[in-house]
Amino acid sequence: MITERRVQSRSNLRVPLLLLAQGWALPVRTETENVSMDGFFCRTRELFAPGDRFKFLLLLPAAARDSDAKITCLQGTAEVVRIRSSAPGGEYAIGCRMSAYRVINNFDPASEEMSALLSEAGRFEAWLANK
Repeated sequence: MITERRVQSRSNLRVPLLLLAQGWALPVRTETENVSMDGFFCRTRELFAPGDRFKFLLLLPAAARDSDAKITCLQGTAEVVRIRSSAPGGEYAIGCRMSAYRVINNFDPASEEMSALLSEAGRFEAWLANK
């Protein structure tokens, strides 16, 4: 018998996710495998340790009829609470608890600004600080 450790139930939801740890110039792109009210589970090639904190941007799916519309995302900080290093493809599976987040509406992930944020060192962190 397996004992459930999670307080909140999780939904199998694959959505784009950007992670930015202290000292990183550029965010790491990944996607969630599941999400709850207080956390998410994802895979990354970057090595984290339990207790590591990072900033994140989680892009929520747009309604199918509004596929060209701007979307809603969550921006905040999270902490690694669990790691599984035996993930396929040399990735690490990490369980994260969100410690703080806020909702950003009308976000355009296809904008030129977003391209610059993901490709120019330090731009993403500065953008997060001003949001």
